[in-house]
Amino acid sequence: MKKIVLLFLIIAYNGSFAQQSKQWRAIYQYKNIVTEKEKKRRDSLLKAQPEMAKFIKNLYKSLDNRTYYLDFNPVSSVFKQKPKLEPGKNTRFSGFRNRVLYKDLKTKTFKDFRPMFGENFIVTDTLPDYHWKITGETKKIGQFNVMKAIGTEQVKEKNGEKKTEEITAWFSPDIPVGNGPQKYWGLPGLIMELHTGNSVYVLKELLVNPKDKIEIKPPEKGKVLSQEAYEKERKKIFENMRKRSENRRGEKSSDKHIIIRM
Repeated sequence: MKKIVLLFLIIAYNGSFAQQSKQWRAIYQYKNIVTEKEKKRRDSLLKAQPEMAKFIKNLYKSLDNRTYYLDFNPVSSVFKQKPKLEPGKNTRFSGFRNRVLYKDLKTKTFKDFRPMFGENFIVTDTLPDYHWKITGETKKIGQFNVMKAIGTEQVKEKNGEKKTEEITAWFSPDIPVGNGPQKYWGLPGLIMELHTGNSVYVLKELLVNPKDKIEIKPPEKGKVLSQEAYEKERKKIFENMRKRSENRRGEKSSDKHIIIRM
């Protein structure tokens, strides 16, 4: 009897170890749904700066269609945008593409690495509670059976006030890891499709123990701030940039209007 119990414990331990050592890479296609209001704003910007039209159109295209990697194991994950730039190539917007979001499902916390105009920040906080409700509705995404869940989240508007928005997630119990794109988590299975605001994430490919080496570890180099402290720091940086821009414009303007009377 003791031998049978011992054998069971060994099998259970090995199964648990295999599950813990397993890694996945979920590849999501992101799509931004452009509203009529946003379309008018973009058209207005293109008319105002026709010399920048090609650049602006390419920028919108890259923002509206992106690919993301979620590298994860049963307890933690790293979420990042798939690199688009060639090695060594850079643009003024490349820092935003280098954001890395680390989630720790055990401690229910995240660390969000945000490079911004030459400075590196690590925003850390607890993971949100989305108050998921599973509806019972099902469908298939690729080979996976998925279930629908409805949740809510607090979204900050431009005036600083917060409002509650509904989010929809389709998750698969076939992958029993409660993770998903961005900060979304907390369901009994991997989120394979997500609708939030004007953003849609859809799983395109799922790799188990991929050949490419993946590191799932929190970011370390950067100024560690709370979400609230980061927002204040960000506002300060943009305010300083605005003032410098105004000063440069003022200097150019004064240069053009110097009158020397004899």
